[in-house]
Amino acid sequence: MLEGTKLHLVDNWEDATKFMDWVAGLNTERIAFDTEGEGLNVRKDKVRLIQFGDREQGWALPVDRWLGIATEVFDRWAASGRRFVGHNARYDAGMLKKHGINIPTHLIDDTMMLAAVANPSVPLGLKSQSARHIDPRAAVLQGQLDEVMRSSGKTWKDIPITADGPFSTYWIYGALDAIITNRLWDHHAPDVFANAPKSYDLEISAGWMASRMEAAGVECDREYTAAQQGEFAGMYDDLTARISAEYGVDAGSKDQVVAVLLKDGVQLSKRTDGGAFSLDKEVLGTVDHPLVHMIAQRRKIEKLSSTYLRRFLEASEDDGRIRASINTIGGSGKSVGESGGMFGVRTGRMSLSSPNLQQLPRGGDPLSSVIRNCIVAGEGKTLVSVDFDQAELRVMAHLSKDPGLAAAFASTEDFFTTLTRRIYHDPSIVKSDWRRQLTKSYVFATLYGAGNDKLATTTGVPLGEVEDLQREFNAAYTGVPAFQHAIQRVAKQRQRDEGIAYVRSPFTNRKFVGEQGKEYKLVNFIIQGTQAELLKMKMLEVDAAGLGDAMRLPIHDEIILEVDDEDVPEAVQTLRDVMNDSTLLSVPITAGVAIGKKWGEKRDI
Repeated sequence: MLEGTKLHLVDNWEDATKFMDWVAGLNTERIAFDTEGEGLNVRKDKVRLIQFGDREQGWALPVDRWLGIATEVFDRWAASGRRFVGHNARYDAGMLKKHGINIPTHLIDDTMMLAAVANPSVPLGLKSQSARHIDPRAAVLQGQLDEVMRSSGKTWKDIPITADGPFSTYWIYGALDAIITNRLWDHHAPDVFANAPKSYDLEISAGWMASRMEAAGVECDREYTAAQQGEFAGMYDDLTARISAEYGVDAGSKDQVVAVLLKDGVQLSKRTDGGAFSLDKEVLGTVDHPLVHMIAQRRKIEKLSSTYLRRFLEASEDDGRIRASINTIGGSGKSVGESGGMFGVRTGRMSLSSPNLQQLPRGGDPLSSVIRNCIVAGEGKTLVSVDFDQAELRVMAHLSKDPGLAAAFASTEDFFTTLTRRIYHDPSIVKSDWRRQLTKSYVFATLYGAGNDKLATTTGVPLGEVEDLQREFNAAYTGVPAFQHAIQRVAKQRQRDEGIAYVRSPFTNRKFVGEQGKEYKLVNFIIQGTQAELLKMKMLEVDAAGLGDAMRLPIHDEIILEVDDEDVPEAVQTLRDVMNDSTLLSVPITAGVAIGKKWGEKRDI
């Protein structure tokens, strides 16, 4: 609980002297720090308050008056070799750097990373963590500050910093954050460092590496992007006019489009919650009608233009480079910088936002290629990517210890062809056989926890055939169902004994947390989570091998680098040496390398 804590605003020289005396008298290993800025954009917004704290006292220093003192405290503390702790420390360290304060990252701990390792299934924001683990009343102050700003019309940029009165809630809110951060460290550290210290080390190292990648960004061909935006606008208008001329309907009116389809005998079955016929992506993908094809194309053009082309231009307007936010602990579509890391993901898979370069369209159609080709190498440089081959499937083979899967990966034959021949007892099956695609779909459905009903719906294969495939697969690769059952059994036992369903990473022993009654999802969580840790481990190896400054983006199982043209051969060899590995898993880890001047035109080498 937070009774007895003392909060201070450094408002004059007497306050400043007391603050420096307090710092000098601290006999602790680490001091908590925090910032309050004009906003959450590390590149554009400035810091207004810098806060320090221990378990009992928190101090807020207005930057416009006391930046020098704050800088001295950071420098002296770092010189002593003692540590700092922040919550979402990447953001705060980045904000401070703009004001000339450079904290050695090896001295910074992060309670948000610590909380993500302890339990990624709950909100990770500071106030949420405090309400859960420190004092439920801490979150109330956030609401009070929100009300003060709402009623006064003030924002984070201009709310006054005053010792007393309603606006004092601002600095009190900030000073308290430092105390909460210190106490969160005390709460989470014993458990994490007793059970999963490697996970914390991995996450915080990956976080600082991501900060360097964010700062570098990727080059946007702005002239090309702007031209394509104009082309897309023209195609959109042409389709709108054609739909009106040929069918007499407003392309944006779902009711009018549905009426035409029903009149032409199209069978529509899916409905919205309100009972109207649906025209969502799934429906558009299954209906064969010229109007539907035009509507789908029009929607695609609109989405690609607004989601990518427009945002690329906005993001690169300063210097031609796009700096996507990289959330190394996952996220709900918002980055650490945007949301304060309010939500992680159970697997710890990295995500990108502002813009979401992780979701660039991969289709082979010309429109998708246009989007990817907006990202180019800078002058005198080449884009180099290295991509794991079937990383999640290799993790599944490793965790299940199934000898058949291991043998399939060891074979020189295509992996899914090998599986399909064994499942169907037909050695003549070739890669183009339809049964191979069905087997591949089934394996990925198993990996992601999709049921037979859903697989039958998405593939158009009768449910009975899918169930037959399941029986044959389980008989041929007995380690997989045994692994699935073991994961669920362990999780259910832990739910009964500890009140939480979870399994642990084979690499770092971190928890992958599930939900009671949905323990089957943990099969997917541990596979994806282990793959996520594998990628982070390999990225750190790439960094240690000398290519850290060239790394730009993590994309699923892939790393994008931007390398000087003359260094490409050496970089390619280094990536092959690092990413291909026969020691980490019981099956070999392999990766392919591609190069190119444009993202969409990289070629395998």
